[in-house]
Amino acid sequence: MAEVLRYDHYKVLGVSREATSVEVKRAFRARVKACHPDVSVSPRAATVFHAVHEAYRTLIDPELRRRYDDRLRFYRDATGTPPNPAGHKRRDFSFM
Repeated sequence: MAEVLRYDHYKVLGVSREATSVEVKRAFRARVKACHPDVSVSPRAATVFHAVHEAYRTLIDPELRRRYDDRLRFYRDATGTPPNPAGHKRRDFSFM
């Protein structure tokens, strides 16, 4: 069984689905600077940092990105709603 999507990598980085690798990299660098556990005082900094890193790792690799986009499109079509595992709060990745 496929892993449930916990969040949208595009939203985590704050880029559109059509973003180029340059835009993804630029967004990653800006986000990681703001949420790095050594810089941010937020108790969730480590969690957000790992989510940003995972999003970057997926979106910067063309093959991983293609597979992720396929899964995301299927997931959205099948459920009609953005990912939200049963009973879990939505994650807020706004930290700037």
